[in-house]
Formats: sequence, C-alpha cells, structure tokens
Amino acid sequence: MSKKKKQAKKTTQVQQQNMTPEKYVISGRARKLPIYECFINKGWENDGLRSLVVTRKHTTGNVTYGIYLVDAYCLGLKSTTFRFNQPYFEYAPFVNMIFETHDFGKEKIDYALAHNMIYGGVAYAEDLGFTPDKDWKITQFLLEEDTEDVELIELEFGKDGKPCFISGPYDNVGMIMNKLNKSVGEGNYDFISQILPNTSTFWDDDYEEGYDDDDDDDDYDEDDAENIDYEEVKPK
Repeated sequence: MSKKKKQAKKTTQVQQQNMTPEKYVISGRARKLPIYECFINKGWENDGLRSLVVTRKHTTGNVTYGIYLVDAYCLGLKSTTFRFNQPYFEYAPFVNMIFETHDFGKEKIDYALAHNMIYGGVAYAEDLGFTPDKDWKITQFLLEEDTEDVELIELEFGKDGKPCFISGPYDNVGMIMNKLNKSVGEGNYDFISQILPNTSTFWDDDYEEGYDDDDDDDDYDEDDAENIDYEEVKPK
C-alpha cells in the first residue's frame, strides 16, 4: 500500500473513532442501511395522536430506529428520538412497550405510509406556525429524503377540514391557541381540552416528568462509539 493510501486510511479511522451515534445518523450513513420494518399504532385512522417506528438494519443484525409521535390533527411532530445499533432482543420488547400506551397495540406498515405520515405532519403543522421537536434535526436522517422517489400517499391532516387542537397535560394552551389565531383565525379551528394519561408516551423526553437528558448518554457511550466500525457496525 502506498504511503498516501496509508495516510488516507489512517485519517478515515480517526474520523470514525470520533463519530458519535448522532453524527453517524446526521452524516447520512444510516440512510444507506436498508429499511427493516415500520410500525404505527392500530386504529390510527381514528386517532389524531400517532406513534411510529422506522427501523433500519445493520449487516450485523443489529438495528437503528427512529421513534416519532405525530399529532396529525394540529401540532405535527410533537416528539421524536432514536436508538442506535441495538440488538434485536433489546429492540423487540422496547418497541412493544412504546405501543402499550395505545388501546390496540401496533401494526406493521409499509415505509411509504410512515414517510408520508411523518413528513406530512411536519409540513401541516409548519403551515400553522408550529416547529417539529428539536431532535427532528437528527431523526429525519433515519428517513429517506422527501423526494418524488418516495410514493406520495394522500393523507388527511387536521380534522373535518380544519385544525383540531386536543390539549394534553404538557401543552402550552395559550401559546398554541395564539398561533392558531394568527395562522387560521378564531373560529377556524376546533379546541378540545382532553387531558388523558396516555397523551404522551414513556419515551417522550420533552414531556416525561423527571426525565434527565443525561439518561440517553447510557445508550450512546463514547467508549462504545470509538470501538464501532461505522462501515459495518459491530454488535455491542
């Protein structure tokens, strides 16, 4: 091997060692992994609050997946997070737990439906003045780019032709209604005060009481990241 190639290889190895799971996802490498499976809560057609999971599979059999809580009636992407390089025996029960907050559990769906549900929810809410959860800047890279390469599925956002804000226990009702008044005007949206115990899911880090952001660091230990070959992720 020439000296120049050795130096290039060494530089690449150093870059890989310094790459955290977040940087791995944002770099676009996660998008190169094949879609493994996608889920949504059963009965989603009649439920404005929809939980979705989009999973990609590494060649090792481990999975990396995004979790998305979409308010299709008004607020769009309320919460999102991801799990990186997780073995299946940890992944399967964790995903089941996500959907325990819904009455009917989960159902498997095609990726195109998940894609349209998430991107459509984000776009609908942005038109109303609402921005997606801060971690969308990471988890969007677990989805395909929103281009014509992905089948377009016509989905209804809002309820009965207009926004419908159903308040949860952690929503800033005044702020949300002010934005709706500005974007669509008073009388052009519905408001329902409905505080239910399952309005947020246990993985919802913006809403879960007592959640510590440092908890996520346990899943993404820097030492583990340094030992990962990001071209072919090794099991933990």
